[in-house]
Amino acid sequence: MITVNTTQKTQRDLAKLDKMVRIAAYQAMQQLEDFPQVTEIEPLKGQGLGWWRKKFKKDWRLIFFVDEVTEVITVIQIIHRKNEYKDFN
Repeated sequence: MITVNTTQKTQRDLAKLDKMVRIAAYQAMQQLEDFPQVTEIEPLKGQGLGWWRKKFKKDWRLIFFVDEVTEVITVIQIIHRKNEYKDFN
């Protein structure tokens, strides 16, 4: 089974979200435990192996890294679709 971790940035992102989006983000992170049998995920282009995004609540994205050796997913950022590439770092 895959373990899903978050960063401090992810925790700050969650704190800024309204309640309904925050609940949807937690549900999306919980779904990542079934990686790679997760819907609405795509590898991030230009970021190298292991970087993915998951769509949730239509316009929101989880940006995450998968370490298949240790079976750990680290959610790096939660962002709105319009800021997806502009804010990713």
